[in-house]
Amino acid sequence: MRLNLKIGQKLGISAAIGVALVLTLVVVSRMALERIETATNSLEQAATLVGKLTDSKLDLRDMRSLFYQANVATSVESIDKVVAEFDRIAPALSQRIGDIAATASVAANRERMARAKTEADGYITMWREAAARQRDLLQVQKRLMGVVDAWGAELAKVHAASNRLGPEVAGLVERIDGRVAEARSAIWRFYATEDERLKDQVRDGVETALGELRDLQAKEPSPQLAATLPALARLAEQHREVFEAASAAAAQRAAAVKSAAALRVEVTRLVDDSLDAASAFAASLNRDVHSAVSSASTNGLILGALTVLVLIGSTVFGFLAVGRPISRIAGVLEQLAGGDKSVEIPFTRRGDEVGDTARAANVFKDNLIRMDQMTAEQKAAEARAEAEKKQAMHQLAESFERAVGGIIGAVSSASSQLQGAAQTMSAAAEQTNRQSMAVASASEQASSNVQTVASAAEELAASVSEIGRRVNESASIAAEAARDADATAQKVSRLSQAAQKIGDIVGLISTIAGQTNLLALNATIEAARAGDAGRGFAVVASEVKSLADQTAKATAEISAQIEEIQASTADSAHAIGQITEIIRRMNEIATTIASAVEEQGAATTEIARNVQQASAGTAEVSSNITGVTRAASDSSAASSQVLASAGDLATQSGVLQQEVAKFLATVRAA
Repeated sequence: MRLNLKIGQKLGISAAIGVALVLTLVVVSRMALERIETATNSLEQAATLVGKLTDSKLDLRDMRSLFYQANVATSVESIDKVVAEFDRIAPALSQRIGDIAATASVAANRERMARAKTEADGYITMWREAAARQRDLLQVQKRLMGVVDAWGAELAKVHAASNRLGPEVAGLVERIDGRVAEARSAIWRFYATEDERLKDQVRDGVETALGELRDLQAKEPSPQLAATLPALARLAEQHREVFEAASAAAAQRAAAVKSAAALRVEVTRLVDDSLDAASAFAASLNRDVHSAVSSASTNGLILGALTVLVLIGSTVFGFLAVGRPISRIAGVLEQLAGGDKSVEIPFTRRGDEVGDTARAANVFKDNLIRMDQMTAEQKAAEARAEAEKKQAMHQLAESFERAVGGIIGAVSSASSQLQGAAQTMSAAAEQTNRQSMAVASASEQASSNVQTVASAAEELAASVSEIGRRVNESASIAAEAARDADATAQKVSRLSQAAQKIGDIVGLISTIAGQTNLLALNATIEAARAGDAGRGFAVVASEVKSLADQTAKATAEISAQIEEIQASTADSAHAIGQITEIIRRMNEIATTIASAVEEQGAATTEIARNVQQASAGTAEVSSNITGVTRAASDSSAASSQVLASAGDLATQSGVLQQEVAKFLATVRAA
C-alpha cells in the first residue's frame, strides 16, 4: 500500500526513527553499565568476603598451632608468650566473624556466621582456660622441683650422719628415699601421660614413706636424725599435695582441651562452608559480569548499526524521493518554458508536493498546447477570410457582414477561451508557488530535525565517554583486588615456610628425644651394674627414658599436625591463586569493556558525521525547492502576461466589430 504523505512528514518520520534509535542506544548502554557496575560491586564484596573468611581460617590454624605450643610449653614464661600471641589474634578473629555475620545479605549465611561467632567465642574461652590450667601445671611442676631440692637437702643431712647410724636405720632411710622416689617418678609420668592409674601409686608411695618415717621416729634415733625426720615427713606430704594439685589442674585442662577441640572443629567447618558458598557466589557473579558485557556489546553493535542504516536511509530518501524528483520537475518546466511541449511530465501520481508540482506542470503543458492550436486556428481563419475577401468583393454587404461577423465572433470566442486558459494556468502557477513554499518549510523542518539528531549523537558520544571512564575505574578496582589477593598469597606462603621451620625444629626435638632415650638406656645399664646403690639412679633413668618415649610420641603427633597445617596452607594458597586469577579475568573483562566502549564512541562519531551529511542534504533540498519556487513565480508571471494579452485581444475584437459595423453602415449608405 502506498502512503500519500507530505515530504515534511516523511522526513520527520525518518528523523524520529533515528532519534528513537539513538535514545534506545543510550538507554540500553546505561542499563548495561548499571548492570555491570552492580555485578562488579557484588563481585568485589564477594572477593572481600572470601578474603575475610580466608584470614579467619588462617587465624584458626594459627590459634590451633598456639594451642599445641601452649600444651607442650615447659615454662611459665613460654606459655605467657604464647598467650600474648593468642590475645593478639583472638579479638581480630572474633571481630571479623562478627562483621561477616552482621553484613551477610543471605539469611542462611547470616545464621551460619552468627553460629560461628558464638562457637568462636566459646573456643577462645576454652583456649584460655586450657592455657591457664597448663600454666597451673607448670607452676605445680616448679613447686615440685622445689620440694625435690628440699628433700635432697634434708636427705643429704641424713647421709652426713650415716657413719653414726646403725645398719638397720640406714637401710630404713634408703627405703624411705626409694618410696619417695617412686612416688616422684609416678608424678613425672603423670605429667607426661596424665594416666589416672598413677594416682594410687603416688598415694601408696607417700603413705608408705610416711609410715616408715614414723617407724624410724619410734626407734629413738640420734638427735640430729630426729631433728630431720619432721622435715622429711612434711616434704613427703608435699609430694602428695603437689600431685593432687597437678591432678586437678590436669583434669581441668583435659576438659578445656576437649571442649576447645570440639569448638574449633565446628568453627572451622562453619567457616569452610561459608568460604565454599562465597567462592561459588563469586564464580556466579563473574559469569554474570561476562554475560552483561557480552550482552551490552551485542546490543550496542546492533542498535548502532540500525541507527547508521536509518540515517543513511534518511539521507538516500532525501536525495531520491525529494531532491532528484524536484530537480527533474524543474528541468521539465525549463523545457516547457523553452517551447518543448513533447516532454513527458513525471511523478504526476505522487500524493506529496512533488506530485502537486508535476500535475501543475502537466496543466501548464496542456494549456501551452491548446494555445498553439488556437493560434494555428486563428491564422487559418485569417487566411480564409483574406481569400474570401479577394474572391468575394463583389458580394453584397450582407454577405460581407455575415462573413466578417462570423470571423469576429470566432475571434471573440477564441479570445474568451484563451483568457479562460490563461486564468487556469495562472491559478495553477500560484498553486505551484504555494506548494513549493510548503515544501521549503518542510525541508527547513527536516533540517532542524536532523540538527536535533546531531545534538543527540553528540550527547551519546559524551555518554559513551563517561561509560569508558567508569569501566576504567572498574578495571583499577579489579587490579587493586588482584594486588590484595597476591599479598594474601604471600602471607600464606610465609605461613607455610614457618610451618616448615617448625617441622624442622620438631624433627630436631625428635632426634634429641632419641638420643635421650639412648642415654637413659645406658644410665639404666650402669645403674644395674651399681646394684642397690644405683637403684634410685635407675629409677630416674627409667623415668628419663619414659619421658623420652613420650617426647618422641608427642613430636610425632606434632609432625602430623604440622603436615596437616602445611597441606591446608597449600590448599589456601591454591584457593587464593584461583581468586587472584578470577580478579585478573575481571580486569581483562573490564579492559574489553573499555575497548568496546571506545568502539561505540567511534561509531557514535560516525553517526554524528552522517547526521551532518544528512543536514547538508536537507539544505540542498531547501535550495532546490527555492529554485522550484522561483520557477513557479516565473510561470505565474508568464500566465499573467498571457491573461493580459487575452484581455487585449477581446478588447480589440470588440473595437473591430464596431469598425466593421461602421464600415457596413458606410457601405450600405453608399
